[in-house]
Amino acid sequence: MKKIFLSLIALATTAFALTSCEDVPQPYDTPSANTENTQIVPSGTGTADDPYNVAMAKQLVNSGNYPTGEVYVKGYITSLQNGSYTFNEQFHNYTYCINDKKETAGQFVVFRGKNLGNTNFTSADQLNVGDSVVICGKFTTHNNEPQLDKDNYLYYHNGEKAGQSTHKGLSASFKDGVDNFTIKNIALGEGATYVWKHDPDNGYMKASAYVNKKNVPCQSMIVSPAFSLEGLSKATLTFQHTGKFFGKEEGDMTKEIQVLASTDGEKWTQLSISTFPTGNDWNFVEATCDMRAFAGKKTVYIAFQYTSTAAAAPTWEVKNVVVK
Repeated sequence: MKKIFLSLIALATTAFALTSCEDVPQPYDTPSANTENTQIVPSGTGTADDPYNVAMAKQLVNSGNYPTGEVYVKGYITSLQNGSYTFNEQFHNYTYCINDKKETAGQFVVFRGKNLGNTNFTSADQLNVGDSVVICGKFTTHNNEPQLDKDNYLYYHNGEKAGQSTHKGLSASFKDGVDNFTIKNIALGEGATYVWKHDPDNGYMKASAYVNKKNVPCQSMIVSPAFSLEGLSKATLTFQHTGKFFGKEEGDMTKEIQVLASTDGEKWTQLSISTFPTGNDWNFVEATCDMRAFAGKKTVYIAFQYTSTAAAAPTWEVKNVVVK
């Protein structure tokens, strides 16, 4: 009888906790952890042209010395429809979380935000996990945790700005950072802790799996933020790349460095690269990929995929990526 009584008390306590969570003025959910632990460098100046990343936003607010006016913060949406992170049908705003990477560990709360142009959201499906956003709002804290306060709004959403055409395309120079690309390690061989990294001195993304004077079998990609090609009948990806130390067998280079495209970030189609590096020098060559098959799509991603083997671990450098 005592066990039944204790069980009833536990159930009642849980129900009360879940009900009371809906009544609190600000979100209280505890984000779940992710195994990805790549360190993000705080960056940005908080302007529309150079938004803070989440790492910088959190650093500023945690320091207690942060701007009190409106600032701009960029990231990926990582939590929706999860407890307090939800669409408010009464007030037509959305509480959600963003991060520099597509993971929930260390995410940053955006409290009661509005849509593009500071307009109302009309339905819950206007935002999706993985969307790339830039938000205008003011910093605050709740329970000593940094966040963007209410009355914030989307400045960019998947490359679209209020009043602009949705077929903005994509532009990423990699001059000052990863430009909202995400590193996705598919397989890291023994001794390898990373493949892709940003080279701040030279302004490009660099991939290599040559570790401790050994070729390590790895596969890793850098994935673009979502962008739109809606309204277009044709589209072309242009980028510059170079590299050395490719495999010596015919066709090795086309297996080791690839460009992919997707409409969901999960199922990928390999694109044909017009021009490959010579493999004998570090001179960048300009290459294009025909993206006609993705023209007209509302949501598109591209990825640069690197693959190494025990026989060859090339170095690949990429910069000045444009889709239009």
